[in-house]
Amino acid sequence: MLVLENVGPLSEAQVELIRGLTVLYGLHGTGKTTVARALKLLALINAGAATAGDVVKLVNRHLRRADRPSVEKEAGRIAYSTADAELEIRCAPDVHGAWLKVGRWEWERYVDMDKRLQAVSKPRVVLLWVAHDDTLKLYGVGAPERRLPLGDLLTPSVFRNVVAHMYGDAMELYEEVLDEVNRMLDAVDYTVVYRDGIYFKRGIHVYMPDEISSGIRRFTIIYLAAVMAKLFAEYAKVEPVLFVENVESSLDVTLMSTVVDILRTNGVVSVAETHSGFPLRAAVMVQKNMNYYVFDNGKATRELKIELFKREIAEWADVDAL
Repeated sequence: MLVLENVGPLSEAQVELIRGLTVLYGLHGTGKTTVARALKLLALINAGAATAGDVVKLVNRHLRRADRPSVEKEAGRIAYSTADAELEIRCAPDVHGAWLKVGRWEWERYVDMDKRLQAVSKPRVVLLWVAHDDTLKLYGVGAPERRLPLGDLLTPSVFRNVVAHMYGDAMELYEEVLDEVNRMLDAVDYTVVYRDGIYFKRGIHVYMPDEISSGIRRFTIIYLAAVMAKLFAEYAKVEPVLFVENVESSLDVTLMSTVVDILRTNGVVSVAETHSGFPLRAAVMVQKNMNYYVFDNGKATRELKIELFKREIAEWADVDAL
């Protein structure tokens, strides 16, 4: 469970992160990506790489420059709990720093903006964030942050460096992952191959990644991230969170439906941020291994109001939403 209060544009939100797919629906700026930013902060705190300034950046703007003597007054709050651990962060910022309360019992004190916070090991957060630009951002895996495009992820030396700490024979794992990705790509008549670089094959034709459709590239990196998340859960004994930003981007209806089904049945915690009603409809209709929240007016709810969808319907009909 992730609880956010006065964080980003959210006044309050409780998001249950299930093993399956949780769909976050809403317009731009309603707080969907704030969920990923909060998880990123938790991963940085695990690594001892977060500063007070990193926490303050997430706090709602109207609280940032307030003169508040105690975190018990109005503050930003992030609480994250798993089956065996719970972490709470409260932040009441002023001009130069913030009153922070980290953990339920660990510590509470004033911290300057640029001061690093001590590492908190539990609950451990591993975040795999598929960004809108089709890169995979990794947090809580080795270095505080890795940002990898598809070509790097499928390069054996890079892959080995990412997974070596959790599995002895990284190259055996690489071949297993490549086979798994190609099994899924075969459904759309493609395979991906690494020789002295990365290229896609369709029949006898060979394409470099920038020569194929953006939908095939995006489908490949989402599925690759899903396979890696499953590996982290199996071998590193952590509960990773896979967050897909703007999940509908570049995907046609067939690929979108396949992605939803993959994330729903992958056995790990997956979150899809979307502006489209398609994955939301799937979450409402399918239900099994699926969850959804609508972000609107500073809150995350499960209320489905027709007013929320008027703008999208208007776009379909090419009429003025207002």
